[in-house]
This record gives sequence, C-alpha cells and structure tokens, in this order.
Amino acid sequence: MIKFNAKKRIYLKDWAGEIIAVVIYAFALSLRRLKILKCFDNFVLEDYLSQTRVDGIASFFAITIGIYIAVITVLATSEIGISDRLLKKRLDKRLLYVVIGGMIENLVAAGGAIFLPINQFTKHMLVISIMLSLISFVKFIILLLEIFKGNMESMVVSMDEEEKYRDTIEACLEELVKNSKNNSK
Repeated sequence: MIKFNAKKRIYLKDWAGEIIAVVIYAFALSLRRLKILKCFDNFVLEDYLSQTRVDGIASFFAITIGIYIAVITVLATSEIGISDRLLKKRLDKRLLYVVIGGMIENLVAAGGAIFLPINQFTKHMLVISIMLSLISFVKFIILLLEIFKGNMESMVVSMDEEEKYRDTIEACLEELVKNSKNNSK
C-alpha cells in the first residue's frame, strides 16, 4: 500500500476535481465506444467543435491566462490585510499551484486549439483540456473569494482598532483640555 505524507494528500486533494473529471470522461468515452452508453450517440464532437468554436475557445483561454497573470501580479505586489493569515493557512501555496496549473492547462487548451490539426483524437484532448482549465479557473475564483472574504474581515478588525485608537486619543485630548482649563483658573 502506498503511504502518502500530508503534503502529497493536500496536493491530491487540490487536484481531485481534475482527476475525477478525466476519469469520468475516459470512462464515458469507453462506454460509448463499447456501445453501452447510448445517451451520447446524438452528440457528435465534430459538429460541436467547429473551427469557429475552436477559435473562440483559444481566445477565451488566452483571456483567462491574462486574468491569472493580472490577479497574481496584484497579489504579489501588494500587501493586503490578510497576508499573514494567508501564509499561516498555506493558501499561498494552494493559490500558486492553482495559478500555475491553470495557466499550463490554459496554454495547452489554447495551444491545442490553435496549433494542432483538428482530428478525432485532438478533439477529445481539447475537450479534456477545456474541462481541466474550467475546473482550475473555478478553483482559482473560489480561492480569490476566500482571500477577499478574509481581507474584508481583516479590514473590519483594522477599522475597529483605528476607531478605538481615535476614541482613546480624543478622550485623552479632552482630559488634557479639561485639566488645562482647571489649571488656568
């Protein structure tokens, strides 16, 4: 039996969606080839992946690569309120894995759509690449939402602390003014 350490388990957990999607697609494709799964008989991949649609797929994934780069650049160059909690929870590594994995998947999908000749095999590879890229993009958005939520919570705490500090300073100043008026009499 293979023993997995904690890091490998986390890594496999992060990529479970992609692994399950590929296994399900391969299983459904095998059942279709064996004429067991008939619900996909009307679904013709050649009709679905026309050249216009493949061009659109390439454009879409080129745009998502730009989104990955833009967001990761903003996160890398700014210090947000959640930075310490992000590092403590190891969300930084998960985000990095999702971004790198997603960008590679998007490059494969966009590159395959642009450069590979369209035949039956490449269409199946393109469908798998599209599924993997979309799953990674959804995970990326979920991680961004977690960061956003944490950052908002951190901002609320920071604002509360700042308000308490201002109230304390104001109370001290009022006390000073009151004492100075009493001393001047």
